[in-house]
Amino acid sequence: MTGAPLIHSQVFDEDLSRSLNRQQVGALLTARDWRFAKTMPKWPHWYIVRDNWNEALPWENVVQFLRDDGVDGWFQKKTKRKYWRFGGMRYWTMGSPLWQTKIINRDEDVPVPYLRLEGDPS
Repeated sequence: MTGAPLIHSQVFDEDLSRSLNRQQVGALLTARDWRFAKTMPKWPHWYIVRDNWNEALPWENVVQFLRDDGVDGWFQKKTKRKYWRFGGMRYWTMGSPLWQTKIINRDEDVPVPYLRLEGDPS
Protein backbone atom coordinates (compact mmCIF):
# COMPACT_ATOMS: atom_id res chain seq x y z
CA MET A 1 0.00 0.00 0.00
CA THR A 2 1.78 3.10 -1.18
CA GLY A 3 1.26 6.17 0.99
CA ALA A 4 -0.24 4.27 3.92
CA PRO A 5 1.24 5.23 7.30
CA LEU A 6 3.45 2.74 9.07
CA ILE A 7 1.76 0.98 11.93
CA HIS A 8 3.80 1.24 15.09
CA SER A 9 2.96 0.40 18.68
CA GLN A 10 4.40 3.64 19.99
CA VAL A 11 2.99 7.04 19.19
CA PHE A 12 4.46 10.52 19.28
CA ASP A 13 4.01 12.14 22.69
CA GLU A 14 4.40 15.91 22.49
CA ASP A 15 4.76 16.32 26.27
CA LEU A 16 7.47 13.66 26.36
CA SER A 17 9.32 15.38 23.51
CA ARG A 18 9.49 18.64 25.45
CA SER A 19 10.86 16.84 28.52
CA LEU A 20 13.71 14.97 26.77
CA ASN A 21 17.27 16.19 27.21
CA ARG A 22 20.60 15.63 25.46
CA GLN A 23 21.96 13.28 28.12
CA GLN A 24 18.89 11.04 28.02
CA VAL A 25 18.83 10.71 24.24
CA GLY A 26 22.61 10.49 23.99
CA ALA A 27 22.82 7.70 26.55
CA LEU A 28 20.07 5.77 24.78
CA LEU A 29 21.68 6.06 21.34
CA THR A 30 25.19 5.38 22.62
CA ALA A 31 24.04 2.12 24.23
CA ARG A 32 22.46 0.82 21.01
CA ASP A 33 24.04 -1.74 18.69
CA TRP A 34 24.71 -0.04 15.36
CA ARG A 35 25.10 -1.75 11.97
CA PHE A 36 27.84 -0.54 9.61
CA ALA A 37 26.50 0.59 6.22
CA LYS A 38 28.83 -1.58 4.16
CA THR A 39 27.12 -0.68 0.87
CA MET A 40 28.26 2.95 1.25
CA PRO A 41 32.05 2.81 1.80
CA LYS A 42 32.48 6.27 0.24
CA TRP A 43 30.53 7.74 3.20
CA PRO A 44 31.29 5.49 6.20
CA HIS A 45 28.48 5.46 8.77
CA TRP A 46 26.33 3.21 10.93
CA TYR A 47 22.57 2.92 11.28
CA ILE A 48 19.73 1.53 13.38
CA VAL A 49 16.34 0.47 12.05
CA ARG A 50 12.95 1.38 13.45
CA ASP A 51 11.70 -2.21 13.18
CA ASN A 52 14.34 -3.26 15.75
CA TRP A 53 13.53 -0.43 18.19
CA ASN A 54 12.41 -1.75 21.57
CA GLU A 55 13.40 1.13 23.82
CA ALA A 56 11.33 2.83 26.52
CA LEU A 57 11.42 6.12 24.59
CA PRO A 58 9.23 6.06 21.47
CA TRP A 59 11.11 6.13 18.16
CA GLU A 60 9.15 9.16 16.95
CA ASN A 61 10.14 11.21 20.00
CA VAL A 62 13.82 10.38 19.59
CA VAL A 63 13.73 11.28 15.88
CA GLN A 64 11.93 14.56 16.61
CA PHE A 65 14.44 15.38 19.35
CA LEU A 66 17.37 14.84 16.95
CA ARG A 67 15.75 17.20 14.46
CA ASP A 68 14.75 19.86 16.99
CA ASP A 69 18.11 19.90 18.80
CA GLY A 70 20.25 19.40 15.70
CA VAL A 71 22.02 21.91 13.49
CA ASP A 72 21.53 22.45 9.78
CA GLY A 73 23.99 20.65 7.58
CA TRP A 74 24.57 20.35 3.85
CA PHE A 75 25.57 16.99 2.41
CA GLN A 76 27.52 17.39 -0.84
CA LYS A 77 26.62 21.12 -0.81
CA LYS A 78 23.02 20.48 -1.83
CA THR A 79 21.07 18.22 0.53
CA LYS A 80 20.06 20.04 3.70
CA ARG A 81 19.11 18.08 6.82
CA LYS A 82 19.48 18.27 10.60
CA TYR A 83 22.54 16.76 12.29
CA TRP A 84 22.69 16.14 16.03
CA ARG A 85 26.07 15.94 17.77
CA PHE A 86 26.77 13.96 20.91
CA GLY A 87 29.77 12.12 22.33
CA GLY A 88 31.98 12.50 19.26
CA MET A 89 29.26 11.25 16.89
CA ARG A 90 26.85 12.91 14.43
CA TYR A 91 23.30 11.57 14.12
CA TRP A 92 20.76 12.23 11.37
CA THR A 93 17.71 10.94 9.56
CA MET A 94 16.87 11.41 5.91
CA GLY A 95 14.14 13.98 6.63
CA SER A 96 11.01 11.93 5.96
CA PRO A 97 7.94 12.62 8.09
CA LEU A 98 8.10 10.97 11.53
CA TRP A 99 5.74 8.14 10.60
CA GLN A 100 7.88 7.30 7.53
CA THR A 101 11.32 7.57 9.17
CA LYS A 102 12.77 4.06 9.32
CA ILE A 103 16.49 4.75 9.92
CA ILE A 104 18.69 6.78 12.23
CA ASN A 105 22.26 7.16 10.96
CA ARG A 106 25.46 8.14 12.71
CA ASP A 107 29.10 8.72 11.89
CA GLU A 108 32.17 10.04 13.66
CA ASP A 109 31.99 13.78 14.22
CA VAL A 110 35.15 14.64 12.31
CA PRO A 111 35.58 17.05 9.39
CA VAL A 112 34.81 15.42 6.03
CA PRO A 113 34.86 17.12 2.61
CA TYR A 114 31.29 16.15 1.71
CA LEU A 115 29.54 17.67 4.75
CA ARG A 116 29.33 21.21 6.13
CA LEU A 117 27.48 21.93 9.37
CA GLU A 118 26.18 25.28 10.48
CA GLY A 119 28.65 26.89 12.89
CA ASP A 120 31.65 24.91 11.64
CA PRO A 121 34.62 26.83 10.22
CA SER A 122 34.44 26.99 6.42
